[in-house]
Amino acid sequence: MEVKAIELTVLSCKDLKGFNFFQKMSVYAKVWVGNPKQAQKTSPDRENDRNPEWKHRMRFELNESADKFTVDFEIRKEGGLGDKSIGRVHVPVMDLLEDYAGGVRYVCYQLKGSNDEATGLLNFSYSIEPKNCSSFNPTDSQQDAGKPNSIGSACSEWYQAPSSLTVVPESLSAAPPSIIYPL
Repeated sequence: MEVKAIELTVLSCKDLKGFNFFQKMSVYAKVWVGNPKQAQKTSPDRENDRNPEWKHRMRFELNESADKFTVDFEIRKEGGLGDKSIGRVHVPVMDLLEDYAGGVRYVCYQLKGSNDEATGLLNFSYSIEPKNCSSFNPTDSQQDAGKPNSIGSACSEWYQAPSSLTVVPESLSAAPPSIIYPL
């Protein structure tokens, strides 16, 4: 499948390492596809400490073949002396396309710190817009699911609205590094 764009929703993190015993962490996610200078950020979560939640939607246009790109996530905490990285995940776009049948997919990846140690889990969802798709809006599409041509005739064959929201199970907290968990 040739990809025009990827729409991500950075949902949450779980069991982040590197927290401060004296105050809650203020954590945000920085995400980019290809060029780090075009990164997008969530707003900081100042309430949930080691288990931040954002539900922040981002869209990335791809101008070249998908096999050349990775989706890079960096989870950072704000600090008085500058922000510090908690962990990163590098997800090849081709991994997201594998077994992709349309709709929105929910996944969980292990975050890794600078010494390659596990530093928590990242949960996000994504949908893919094919190059031949003339109009695409997953939110509108989900509301109109089942209606003929509700997302444009070029897209109707690949898009399937999700039947329900899936929550990441507690058992994933001990996940091995760099493994995708389709839900």
